[in-house]
Amino acid sequence: MSPMLEAVLELIFTLPALPNCYHPYASGDAPRDAVRRQNLRLYLEEMLLAAPQAALVGEAPGIHGCHWSGVPFMGERMLGRGLVRHGLFGPFKGYGWTSGNPKGESEASGTILWGVVEELPRVPFVWNAFPLHPFHAGRPDSNRTPTPAELAACAHVLPRLLELFPVTSVIAVGRKAEGLLGELGIAHHAVRHPANGGAPAFRAGLRELLGA
Repeated sequence: MSPMLEAVLELIFTLPALPNCYHPYASGDAPRDAVRRQNLRLYLEEMLLAAPQAALVGEAPGIHGCHWSGVPFMGERMLGRGLVRHGLFGPFKGYGWTSGNPKGESEASGTILWGVVEELPRVPFVWNAFPLHPFHAGRPDSNRTPTPAELAACAHVLPRLLELFPVTSVIAVGRKAEGLLGELGIAHHAVRHPANGGAPAFRAGLRELLGA
């Protein structure tokens, strides 16, 4: 593993805990944290080999996706199934599950996103503007939008990741990602988030930008 990748992983793994945010890589549950750390490591290694030309930046991990898998927009079922066209994830790659659900957790937005990626000629790098899972106070099984202060606290992570992947195009998936990229001065396009009925617009926008 490259020293640069190791440094980025250490940066993510040691992000400080924030109130009402679940840290997938340092939750205090050591066995699950170890699986999610390994999943993220495998994901970034696979992405480096794929040499993506574009990056998709979403909002934040969700309770049915990265919360359990440690991979952005990725439910456990998708990890198990994999992307056939691109040869990513799937059986025998070493990814683990942490939810205890024998069928694996499945995230609706992630299923849509990776389904569209499967149609693209090249796989993009996928990340979130906020790397922790924000939830409503007293409801750790919920999702919420990260606050401006939370986004600012972790804003340094995205530029470090983009140093690993010298992409030619950055695409914001939703308003929060668009706002953070603008604040960081990173040139970008924007597409509709696939949630809440946005799947057709998301698919059309991504296919237009990435030439599917």
